[in-house]
Amino acid sequence: MDGSLENLLSGLESSFDATIARDEEIAATDLARSLDRGADVRHRLGRAQGAVLLLLHGARLPVASVGADYCAWGDPPLVLAPLHRAALALTGVGSPPSDTLSTLTQALVRWADRSARVEVDTSTGRHAGRLEQACADHLVVDSGEGRILVPTPIVESIRLSHAG
Repeated sequence: MDGSLENLLSGLESSFDATIARDEEIAATDLARSLDRGADVRHRLGRAQGAVLLLLHGARLPVASVGADYCAWGDPPLVLAPLHRAALALTGVGSPPSDTLSTLTQALVRWADRSARVEVDTSTGRHAGRLEQACADHLVVDSGEGRILVPTPIVESIRLSHAG
């Protein structure tokens, strides 16, 4: 085989290898982006190296754990926030939050069973008192002046003020 034909075949082989490598890299990037777009808040937060819960009045609390539909600050948890209402800053510093399979309702039922005193921040204001019941779609807080029904869709966060 003459030298020019050998050079041509070698050049084509290199070009082909480069094209295959580039196509594989593009496919891998597309797959990573696709998987990233499909990640929900809970999974993204669970992989985060440090996250901070941003509360209504400017408080910033490090996220200690993530439940099925909420995140929590403190160990044991002292503040709970529904994931669908939580603003979170991913800090990139620290450890990922611990994972729990419990739901917000299950965590609040445990507080209600202990007659915990809570402060419930909602889109309509703060409601404080003894957590009497935690149901799937509402909380019952005994303020001492009456029972307050708080729909869970308006709950921003719940703070344990006294375990009872």
